Amino acid sequence: MRFGEIFSLSWKEYKQNFKVFAIIFLLLSVLPAIIYYLVLISLNLEFPELGTVGFSEILSTISQSEYLILIVFGIISALLGLFMSASFIYNSLYRKKGTVMGIKETLAGGKNYFWKYLLFSIVYFIFLAGLFLLLVIPGIIFMVFWVFSSYVLIGQNKGILESLKTSREIVRGKWGHTFWFLLLFGLIMVGISWAFSIGAYIINIIITLGFANVLITGFITQIFSLGASLITLPLGILFFKNFYLDMKGGKVQKTK
Repeated sequence: MRFGEIFSLSWKEYKQNFKVFAIIFLLLSVLPAIIYYLVLISLNLEFPELGTVGFSEILSTISQSEYLILIVFGIISALLGLFMSASFIYNSLYRKKGTVMGIKETLAGGKNYFWKYLLFSIVYFIFLAGLFLLLVIPGIIFMVFWVFSSYVLIGQNKGILESLKTSREIVRGKWGHTFWFLLLFGLIMVGISWAFSIGAYIINIIITLGFANVLITGFITQIFSLGASLITLPLGILFFKNFYLDMKGGKVQKTK
C-alpha cells in the first residue's frame, strides 16, 4: 500500500475509535498531569514571573523530600504511559474488523502485556542508546529495522529478542521504503505538535500580560502538549500497525 492509503486508513480508524482512545488517554495521561500540578501547588512552591529565572534555579528552591515526590510522580507517569501504549497496541491488533473494542477489554489487554512491554522498552532503549553512542548511523539503521518489534511482541506474543529479530526480517530488503514512510509520518506528527505549541505560546503570551507565573504557563503548555499527544500517540500506533500488517503480508483491516 502507498503511504497515503495507509495514513488515510489509519485516520479513519482513529476517528472511529476516538472515544475509547480519548477516555483512556484522559485516565492515564491527563488526570495524572492534573494531579501532578495539584501536588506542586500543595507544596506551596513560589514561582516567579515567567522568564525571570531558569528551571534549574526553580529546582534549587525545592527541598529533598519535595524533589523526591516529583521524581516518584515522574516514574508513575512514565509507567502509566507505557501501560497506555501497550493497551493501544493491543487494541489496534486484536480489535475485530468493523467493531470498536471496549475500554475494559483494551485496558485488560494492556495489563496482560504490561510487564513484558516494560521489559521490552528497557531493552530496546538500552540497545538503541548503545548504538547511537557508538555511531549515529548504526542507531538510525537499527531503529528502522526494529520499528515493528512492539507489534510482533504483542501481536505474535514473541520474546523480546525474537521480536527484534522478526521486525528486522520484515524490514530486510525494504529498509529504504520503511525509512521513507517513517520520515513522512514523522514530519506530519511534528507539524501537528508545532501547531499545538504555537497555540500554547499565543495563550501564554496573552496570559503573561497579566503577570502569570511559571506554574500557570507551564500548566497551559502541558495541556496543549497533551492535546497534541491525543492525536499523535494513537494515530501513530494505528499507522504503524497498518504499515506492519502490510509489510508482513497480513490482512489490513479496511474501514468503511
